[in-house]
Amino acid sequence: MTKKSAAKLPSAPSATGIKVSCVLCAGRPTLVPQAIALFSALEWPNKELVLVEDAGSEYKGAVPAGTVRQSVPVGTLLGVKTRIGVSAATGEILHKMDDDDYYAPGFLTRAVAEIGKGADLVWWQKHLIYFAATDTTRLISDSIVGGSLCSLRRSPN
Repeated sequence: MTKKSAAKLPSAPSATGIKVSCVLCAGRPTLVPQAIALFSALEWPNKELVLVEDAGSEYKGAVPAGTVRQSVPVGTLLGVKTRIGVSAATGEILHKMDDDDYYAPGFLTRAVAEIGKGADLVWWQKHLIYFAATDTTRLISDSIVGGSLCSLRRSPN
């Protein structure tokens, strides 16, 4: 897809026909309920959750309707899990979701708007880290937040 065709994506939040696939590679089953709740709270209505889990430790609770589930052997590398999730996703836009990150309800709306303006890849660089043991926070602004990556789906050339 070229920048010209990327610019055809609607940028308004009301352009809800665009499907966003949120790929969640869950390596920590205890965090899955929180991640599912945050996914469900995202304001973008046309979204799917792709849940990639370690075999034998699959989440047993309720998942959103239409969730795509993939089970992989324990010890599968994160990059391999991500590739499996992306392959199973059906959305025009892909979002790599982390199980230990928090997402504001408007996160996808803002990311899709930037892609609609012609961006090929969207990420956030500033993030706030909370340390529960000491009840302190730290602002980090010198790295890319992996769980914020959103991009257009592209066919390999």
